[in-house]
Amino acid sequence: MAPSEIPQFHIGVKTKKKLKYKRKPKVNKQSNYNMVSPSLPFTKWREHFKVYNGPRWFIPSGIKVSKSVRDKFDMLSACPREEVFMKIRNYSIYSMFNIQGFPNGFNIHANWNPPPRIRSMLYSIRDKHKNEWLKVAYIYRKIFHFNNMFNRIINSMKVKACIKNVMNVDDPVTMEVPRKPVYVLNFKRRCSYVYDANSLKRAMENRLLNSNWMFLEVKEPVNILSNEEFTLYQYVSIYMQLREHRQFSYILERFRHARFDISVFEKYNKQYLKLMSIEHHFRDEVDISRSTVIDFMKVMCVGRGVDDRKFAKCIGLYDYKNPDEYIKEWIFLTKKYYIAKEVSDLIVLDEIYEETRILASRMNTIY
Repeated sequence: MAPSEIPQFHIGVKTKKKLKYKRKPKVNKQSNYNMVSPSLPFTKWREHFKVYNGPRWFIPSGIKVSKSVRDKFDMLSACPREEVFMKIRNYSIYSMFNIQGFPNGFNIHANWNPPPRIRSMLYSIRDKHKNEWLKVAYIYRKIFHFNNMFNRIINSMKVKACIKNVMNVDDPVTMEVPRKPVYVLNFKRRCSYVYDANSLKRAMENRLLNSNWMFLEVKEPVNILSNEEFTLYQYVSIYMQLREHRQFSYILERFRHARFDISVFEKYNKQYLKLMSIEHHFRDEVDISRSTVIDFMKVMCVGRGVDDRKFAKCIGLYDYKNPDEYIKEWIFLTKKYYIAKEVSDLIVLDEIYEETRILASRMNTIY
């Protein structure tokens, strides 16, 4: 065979044609994370299941119970105290057997009439479960009773430790040793603050009755020294100590009826707070209330024959000197007008209109 006739061996041949692969069409998978299904991947629905790692109730080692009672106890070990006995009642009566019928949990009709042996067997199972649930309830009562006693001891120790660590000796308002001491405990810092009962009561009232120019600005009472808002426990403690010292206050009583909630207090006492803000405006805000009285005098003197020079002289004396008896009558009528307007008393408003007419006519003779 000639060498030219021997077939040549090639490892590969380069071709210019590129192979085309058919791409598979994309399938839009609608993931539903709310539905837990075995067909979905585990990573999509495993986050819905959260293992409870909080505290649990446990049966003391000195109490010996059967496995079924322990299993029933463990069913409620992660429940709060308020729900335990409610669930025990539901489980013991309605979980397997109805008192008047038969186990609906096995899809058996209530009008089913079984043989006497089966009936006695079902009754014995029912009674067994009820007795076990009664044992579980008895164990929980014992645990809660011991828990209450232990918590009282711990709380009394905390209170004594806080009272020993007093941050101040003198009352910050009177700068004297309190004659009627009221202790404000702070468990986080393990300390306490002492105030005089009257000083603390007035400080809380001023915050609850806070206003500016007859506009309500109710604020939460705070600790005078630490400037921290009181907690519910501190509110109850302060209220009880004030009652022991016979320091009563209508504002604090209304605040207690609102369960020491500032929004509820403002909502149900809005008119009373508005009237107190008017009293505060004319009693304490003397400089600001002058403009209110002057505006009221200007409105009531229009069309009543008051000389402008006499009126300007009256206003000038009111601005630079203490009010005389004539000006005090205007101040009283101005406050009376705003109060009557708030309570919508039309009879009082008519009386004020007549009294201001008499005062306006007297202005020309006095000044």
